[in-house]
Amino acid sequence: MLSPVLIGVVLLAEEGTSTATAATSGRLAQHLSNDRLIAVGFVCYGIGFLATWFVSASLAVAGALIIVGAGIGLLLPTVEAAVSERVPAEYRAGAFSLRNSTTFTGRATGPVTFAGLAGTEFVGYGGLLLAAAVVAFGAALVALLSESQ
Repeated sequence: MLSPVLIGVVLLAEEGTSTATAATSGRLAQHLSNDRLIAVGFVCYGIGFLATWFVSASLAVAGALIIVGAGIGLLLPTVEAAVSERVPAEYRAGAFSLRNSTTFTGRATGPVTFAGLAGTEFVGYGGLLLAAAVVAFGAALVALLSESQ
């Protein structure tokens, strides 16, 4: 069990990775399409969630969360770029408003829902992390398949 200070350090490392990745996403966008970057971001989520489900050592969980942080750093700016690229200018403000509304709704309800489901005997943290990994890999596949369209 980690102390609150060490948990804070792990979360700081995850957020720092997210920030650094987001800062370099523009350079990555010069070489990869938005759909591919979104797919890579979801693959990072999937790997991080799967690793967190699989390992129990604190250092390994910290490493897995850093991978999730890289996924966050790839997804957030790249989804913004994809929305900007795909939505006509006259609808862009509405599209960003909808995107931000869903993002903040997820940020508000996600932790409560996750903790509620994880606390049940039927699901638990392990099952939820495994399900999140499967969903993330599925989302990566959808992003790759949408690229060819």
